[in-house]
Amino acid sequence: PGPQTPPPLAAVPCARPGRSRGARLPWTVPVSVLALALFVRLPAALRGHYYSNDAAEYLLLARSLARGEGFVLPIRVRFTEPASPAVHSAFGERAPLWPLLLSLPARWARPHGWPEAWLQLAGCLLAALAALLACLLSADLARRRGLRGRSLAWAAFLGGATVAWLPGLLRASLHLWAEPLGLVLLLVAFRHWLGLDAGVRAGSAPRLLALTLAAGLARFARPELWVLVPFFCGLELARGRRRAALVLGVGFVLLNAVGVAWTGVLAPQLELFTVRHYTDLMSPAPAPPPSFGEALGGVLSNAGEFLAYALTPRRAAFVVPCALFALRAPPARPYLGAAAACALSPVVVWSTSDPSRFALAPLCLLAPVAAVEALALARRLRRRRRPALAACFALWFGVLGYAAARAAHKAPTAPGAAPEPWRSALLGPEAQPR
Repeated sequence: PGPQTPPPLAAVPCARPGRSRGARLPWTVPVSVLALALFVRLPAALRGHYYSNDAAEYLLLARSLARGEGFVLPIRVRFTEPASPAVHSAFGERAPLWPLLLSLPARWARPHGWPEAWLQLAGCLLAALAALLACLLSADLARRRGLRGRSLAWAAFLGGATVAWLPGLLRASLHLWAEPLGLVLLLVAFRHWLGLDAGVRAGSAPRLLALTLAAGLARFARPELWVLVPFFCGLELARGRRRAALVLGVGFVLLNAVGVAWTGVLAPQLELFTVRHYTDLMSPAPAPPPSFGEALGGVLSNAGEFLAYALTPRRAAFVVPCALFALRAPPARPYLGAAAACALSPVVVWSTSDPSRFALAPLCLLAPVAAVEALALARRLRRRRRPALAACFALWFGVLGYAAARAAHKAPTAPGAAPEPWRSALLGPEAQPR
């Protein structure tokens, strides 16, 4: 017989092995999540600068790095060392990774004066990336729970859109805070732990390297994320992968050894454990250390404020109640454990409390769980009950959308409204005498 004609290209299967057509995530879903995240942020970010004391210090550090002066602040607002000059190294006060990244666009910004609005685009892009990662994590969890087709797509969209519209994350991305960067590193580390990268098998050396870098660097973005490496090491040990746990632990130690050698401090903001309230650090007079009862009371107060914030619908929609329904689902337990660890880490710091920022990491991990659990419930319901569930989803998006819109429509800060000494340090030679 003559030579056989090869089959046309259209007949050759090109789907990934082990993944059916219904398990694919349509490209329109992550694109829609990115669009939602940027749509609510970009107009607000370009409207003007949103001032906060933390943002001012991050920007001052970025300007110092851009000028080649090092990681120094030109003002002193924390009196951790007696008789110290105003211009000082700030490694003990601020985590260094976000100012380092912010110093790159700061090279093209003016060295003094009121900050340009476009600098806030960095935080907005990182927040959009965090929403995209939450969307991908939601899709993976949906596959593990057996969702396919439209259910999988809606679960991925709901998880990503929830993170995109979290009011706390919107506020953080508009204020030049480090939370969006910390969330991106957290979600990247979790994604590598789940083995989601194409061509990277679970337990392989590239995955362990990426996981170690992401989890280790997260601590240099947000100090409370130090808990990630012990958590991942515990998961590896629980699954019988001792070598992977050893690689994670050794890599984290080496990475932190480099950081300690560079910064000269074990970790930033350790002085928070020496005072009753963080404002005591801003007083030149030495404050007495807290007693055990005061420290315990601060921890319990932090826990109460944290739970109240996470259970408020206009702050976090229905993420926590829906996620609690997944306690019996084994694929969701790593998400729940990581969220609990990220919640406990800032709660035990009795001298400070800001649940609008500290709750972001747990909420971003619980959002995929809540979204998948909601869609799994929708699949189990009969058709006559699905309109009621659709109304619940509409309420979910309505509450989050309203809260996000309120946060995005706040007016930018006028230079005169910034308090001293941050205002004078930002304006530099343009500062006017009061």
